[in-house]
Amino acid sequence: MFLEKVDINEIYRKIKDPYVRILHQEKNLTDHSWLKILDNPRTILGQTIQLLETAKSSTLPRVYIKRYNLDPSDIAYESIGAHANLGSALVDRAIMNICDGYPSYAKLGYSYRQIMQAFRRHDLPENVIGDQPDDGTRDDKALAVKEHRYFKAYSQLSPKNENEDEGKIRQLLKEMEEKSSDIGRLLHCSDKTIAIITSLCYDLFGKSPKLAKNAPNVSEIDIKNMSFCDYHDGNLYKASEMWTVGFFKTRQTFIYDDYGFFTAILIMATLLINGTWYAWREKDYEEYSLKSPRFS
Repeated sequence: MFLEKVDINEIYRKIKDPYVRILHQEKNLTDHSWLKILDNPRTILGQTIQLLETAKSSTLPRVYIKRYNLDPSDIAYESIGAHANLGSALVDRAIMNICDGYPSYAKLGYSYRQIMQAFRRHDLPENVIGDQPDDGTRDDKALAVKEHRYFKAYSQLSPKNENEDEGKIRQLLKEMEEKSSDIGRLLHCSDKTIAIITSLCYDLFGKSPKLAKNAPNVSEIDIKNMSFCDYHDGNLYKASEMWTVGFFKTRQTFIYDDYGFFTAILIMATLLINGTWYAWREKDYEEYSLKSPRFS
């Protein structure tokens, strides 16, 4: 997508009706109000285009050879910096939508600076310990200890006048990991959303990695998620679909997306890139009763 060639009015004319229809269906299925999001499809379109432009600087998601069965010569890893850059852009837009401007302590419990610092730092330990996929054997407790040790060392380098911020930032990182507060869930959902946006860029550039069911060390979680992408022939699935399955097909996103913003962004991005919401997702509207919002 090249901004100088984009006719926003033409795109908006084509995409507004399907976007509103799909978001209304999501609202009915999940019992979310999302009135502000539903009233602003043009705003969501503009923000989504901005995010896709930012994502072009890191078009390849952090994939793993053992999981995606790829030749190392065919891929380039997304850097932690690129991940943080795209994520910061998304967090900024989410906050602006939710707070109508910069947040106060009263609104979210943290200042804008503290929120952005926490998000930009959350993956820094991976510069040292690497980004370890959950293939069913990962030791999350041991990983958390290593990450905590890194964050502690990092914070000790901060100027004395930032001591109060450091405490808030560490607390917010904990809330993000545990998804234990509104803003913690917002950051967690931002992190997952940018992974989907970045993997959608594979589709945009026509070079999408495929997840092979029979690849070495594929986890039971992966295999279960692949079964949701049931409209494919064979055993290969798009990375963008795999990322999205966990958040949409199993309705996880609505636990964390308190405001509907991330849902709106992902629907818009998928419509922009693929011209349709995921085929298996469209089937949900027939399979689930609108009288049972949070499927049981």
